[in-house]
Amino acid sequence: MQQPTPNSNYSDRYSYLWLLVGAGLSLFSGGRWTIPLAAWFSAIFWLRFMRTQKPLRGYVIAVVVGALVTYIALQGIMPVGPSEYLVTIAIGAPIAVLPLLADRLMAPRLGGFVSTLVYPTATTALEYLMSLTQPFGTWGSTAYTQADNLALIQIVSVTGIWGITFLLAWFASVVNWAWEREFDWKQIRVGAGIYAGIMTLVFLFGGARLALFAPSSDTVVVAGVDSPAFESLWKQEFEPVFLGGGDIAALKWDAILARTPNVNDDLLKLSARAARAGAKIVFWSEASAIVPQAEEAALIERGRALARQEQIYLGMTLWTMLHRDASLLPATKMVENKIVLIDPQGNVQWQYLKTIPVPGAEEAMTVKGDGKLPTLDTPYGRIAAAICFDMDF
Repeated sequence: MQQPTPNSNYSDRYSYLWLLVGAGLSLFSGGRWTIPLAAWFSAIFWLRFMRTQKPLRGYVIAVVVGALVTYIALQGIMPVGPSEYLVTIAIGAPIAVLPLLADRLMAPRLGGFVSTLVYPTATTALEYLMSLTQPFGTWGSTAYTQADNLALIQIVSVTGIWGITFLLAWFASVVNWAWEREFDWKQIRVGAGIYAGIMTLVFLFGGARLALFAPSSDTVVVAGVDSPAFESLWKQEFEPVFLGGGDIAALKWDAILARTPNVNDDLLKLSARAARAGAKIVFWSEASAIVPQAEEAALIERGRALARQEQIYLGMTLWTMLHRDASLLPATKMVENKIVLIDPQGNVQWQYLKTIPVPGAEEAMTVKGDGKLPTLDTPYGRIAAAICFDMDF
């Protein structure tokens, strides 16, 4: 029996089943529900579907199904309003499927094991280019799904996150290459051996790095403080604007500022409790303490007193209000999203402003920092700080 190859017009009566399997696995390949193993297998079935369809037809169907999957998987976690969310998906889905189309058009022409490099190369190149050009940076990269695979992610020290992206995509391509040869060992053993050998080296490198070069210094207790009072304030007052697409002018500042003293008191009390439980470094979650500019110095002074009293390094995260008039935007920003680091002697060592606010309401109202991450050498090691979305860049 003639073995099917990438050069043949190979069809599969289960083509749409593979599409459904791929779509189902994609729901768990990043987003609201992430199963790391699903990220390895989902692309196998997307590729299988595309390779058994005519290019344009397969591309259009993959875009539509991919957009639906993305809409479900990222709902409630992409930091934009409803209308922006739909626009982002409508623009992003046709771009995200391009590596599948590139594989469908180029892999059959190349033939042989070299054809397996098309999809991972296209996927990695697209993720890299998108990180440089689109407003969300590396947010959503498939590499992040493997964050808990410690041996695997050591390769990031050599390749950056792009090595993880490439290996995941290459696995899907290699499996499809073998699938089209009906997993005949005589035909696939060389290619399978190449991929398995490279993955073995990657895991040996990662394992050796973890075992032989583990940190040998003493450990220190670090506490992250989050105020329940702030969570309630966020959901009631801010979430409808920042995630619901509401108007910044609709923020009820009188109601917000009436509640923030309780939040700020809560943060200081919880920080003291963490210190008495053994923490030597305490950081608050992003923008926890909302404070008018005129009251910022007084709040920082309370933090300095606490740091001296408890002998801790305290990272106060402030949302300092410069004014309340939304009509002055975007020329005159409303807030500073910052970290103030205080040492055990009560000295303010540095302040850092968030450099890359999330597109939308936050970007419209927030003063941007200069992107220079401040550091401080301490008995426990060097302390530095960035704020949330900064880390996607």
